[in-house]
Amino acid sequence: MDKKIGFFLFFLILIGVFTSCSSNPSIKYSAPTKSQVSEFISKNSINALSIEETSDFTIVLFQNGQENGHYILYKDQNNELYTPWVKGIGNPKESPVLLGGVASGKIPFVTVIINDADILEKAKEIEVTFADGGVAKEKVTGKGTIITYKNEKNEKPISYTKLVIYDKEMKKLYEQ
Repeated sequence: MDKKIGFFLFFLILIGVFTSCSSNPSIKYSAPTKSQVSEFISKNSINALSIEETSDFTIVLFQNGQENGHYILYKDQNNELYTPWVKGIGNPKESPVLLGGVASGKIPFVTVIINDADILEKAKEIEVTFADGGVAKEKVTGKGTIITYKNEKNEKPISYTKLVIYDKEMKKLYEQ
């Protein structure tokens, strides 16, 4: 009888060990705080052109000399900040408008850096059409603009098909 109780207790302990090892809580990500974003920008000497907060992450569009791109910042449930990648989007001298972004997830986005002084002076609004026919618009408030789109239909990648920059009379200044 003692061997059966010992075996039963050993079996329960073994099940407990395997259960605790396999049931690690999943990592949950969310947008960082404003202070985390500010600290990240300051610590890395980033010339931020635009910052866009979403419910899941924060996008920082930058231009530092010849470097252009964006950071995607998010934190885990332990408040640890992550920056999974930086996307370079080209040389400002080569193009009047530099485009970048991410097509995947619930919140795809397009980044726009206007390098042409004439376009920048006249630009008032950017309109982006996505592959599912959805349209997102954003006012131009400076050299860099981030246009986000809520991909409500699914989480499959969705890219943009058309981008137009308008002036205050809604005349096209730039189209791609």
